[in-house]
Amino acid sequence: MISCYTFFELLCHLDENKEWGKNKGNVCKCSSVEILDDPFAIIETKLHYQTQRLKNHIPESQLIPGILKCLSDSNSIDDFYRSDFFDEKGQKRSIADCSKGAWDALNEEEGKYLDFVKKILDCIKQENYDINSEKDCYKIIEELIEGRVIDSKKNSTQPKNIRNKVFNLCYLYYSYMFERVKKLIINGNKNPDKNDYEDSCICLHLSLDKPFIFVTNDKGIYEATKNSTERLKKFGKSLSKNCYVFLGENELRENIKRIL
Repeated sequence: MISCYTFFELLCHLDENKEWGKNKGNVCKCSSVEILDDPFAIIETKLHYQTQRLKNHIPESQLIPGILKCLSDSNSIDDFYRSDFFDEKGQKRSIADCSKGAWDALNEEEGKYLDFVKKILDCIKQENYDINSEKDCYKIIEELIEGRVIDSKKNSTQPKNIRNKVFNLCYLYYSYMFERVKKLIINGNKNPDKNDYEDSCICLHLSLDKPFIFVTNDKGIYEATKNSTERLKKFGKSLSKNCYVFLGENELRENIKRIL
């Protein structure tokens, strides 16, 4: 399984370096795996949100197969952008519109991510938190999660026990952002990378109360996720059994007998 964000990121680089054949092949590999829907929509559904955004959301699993079919049938990038398809509800979709929508949404959300990361940086400075203190690190993450709890209470039709639900669903997401901020501070860098946004979204697919095996070739998200799970254990928080994080396929192969 891969995140829909991984798919759309690959799609956005389709014409990169004018290597149509290679880039097309990379995107078409997504045909052989299950693609996970937008984790924000999944979480809002689990938290029983009643928002217009959620009502208007079309699951990516209903869109991406059509996009992949058009891509497979295209001989050039121009052919691809001239294509259209019907989604699972029978609605005609334009590849050009889908691609533009993906670009626009990605740029907008990356901007929001950068703003949020800068706010975390400012907060750490203003509150004089010590990023070398695990207690302070955990407190920062809890405060970030509390913001989502407040939002969820406003939008959920079933707010009972909402804090615990939000913690399980969003801990790794907010902890990942904190880990990136911590790295910026350690390196003396005040300019966050917008490309970290997609990685933060991938973390939303990982819930603390459900088993998962997360394999990534990205050392940054690997280290952030490992640090996040280790911090949970230090503070006695529960983590579902059979939750694993591996750096690449080789590490997965080395541990496959242990986890099965």
